[in-house]
Amino acid sequence: CEVLYNAAINYESDYRIGPAIQIRRRLFQECGDDSEYAQDHGGASQWAKKAIYQIGGNYHAIAAYTKAAQYYEEFARRYNGEEEAPDALRNATVFRLGLGQDEKAISNSRLFEKNYGTRRQYKTQAATVVFSIGTIYMRRESWRDAEKHYRSFIKRYGRSSSSDETIQAHTNLGFAMWKQGERQQSKAL
Repeated sequence: CEVLYNAAINYESDYRIGPAIQIRRRLFQECGDDSEYAQDHGGASQWAKKAIYQIGGNYHAIAAYTKAAQYYEEFARRYNGEEEAPDALRNATVFRLGLGQDEKAISNSRLFEKNYGTRRQYKTQAATVVFSIGTIYMRRESWRDAEKHYRSFIKRYGRSSSSDETIQAHTNLGFAMWKQGERQQSKAL
């Protein structure tokens, strides 16, 4: 397993991303969760776990964001306790937002919040991921959903989010209320 892992690193360092991806897929096939290796060793090899994340990184590097998101999501779902899992899920959420795949972005955001939202070291990242979902409701002009989202965001993450996210959340909340005809309440914000 380690030999395949190192081979992929060598291809990648030589800017040969295609062969690096192929080797990593083979690595996961031969040493991943459903492999004979996993049965003999009580689970996937550490190299196979990293391979899924790194395939996402390879697709990320060549701007194949749909594929990158798929691999990042797979890694985060399979190995949510791994060090790279929060970054993988955060990246997948951002890519899904950028690609206009709103439902997948919302799903990723909920999973991020579930897995990492209560952990102190990820509180700021969780705030950013959750905040970003509000753009979907604003873009759709779903003012009730936007109001609900930003009220919830301010309540749960107002203290752990960045100051610009908190200010923008209040602004978007006021705008959503204004668009719904709640002019007096929105002025109070």
